[in-house]
Amino acid sequence: MSANMKAILAVAALAAALFARAPVAPTQSRAAEQNPIAVTNPLDSVSQFIFYAVLEGCYQDGLTTQAAESLVRLDAESGQPKNFIYACPICMPAFDALRVYKTRPKFMDLLRLSHFERTQLKLAFEVRNKIGTDLLNNYKSSGKPGAYSSMDKCPSCEAAGK
Repeated sequence: MSANMKAILAVAALAAALFARAPVAPTQSRAAEQNPIAVTNPLDSVSQFIFYAVLEGCYQDGLTTQAAESLVRLDAESGQPKNFIYACPICMPAFDALRVYKTRPKFMDLLRLSHFERTQLKLAFEVRNKIGTDLLNNYKSSGKPGAYSSMDKCPSCEAAGK
């Protein structure tokens, strides 16, 4: 199996964690009887929006794994999340996104590249970063920079260089 296929399968497994909910606690089922909307359907569009918004925010903000782990801690006595209301239709998609984020693999580690392969990949990114930066500068100096007028750096090239 190729390294790329392993990476795809690992990401799919992480996404599947979203659907692996713990059994319903007795207190949660009583809450659901009182408020049927409290049990969220992870497939509905609002839950998906919350899940992906939180997940994207974690990546954009560079949330540390330690911070994510702290946010999704469970109460030892009840087994319920300490920082989220169990079965809340807003809390649970956010909680699930943080759980997936905290278990994310380091992408480069997932690929299992040798030191030589990592070095080669880093050099290739540096060359491409230079090309992207040169293109950006050419667009900006062309007289019609359009959307690029306020960019100092190519965001994708900048991220790839890290």
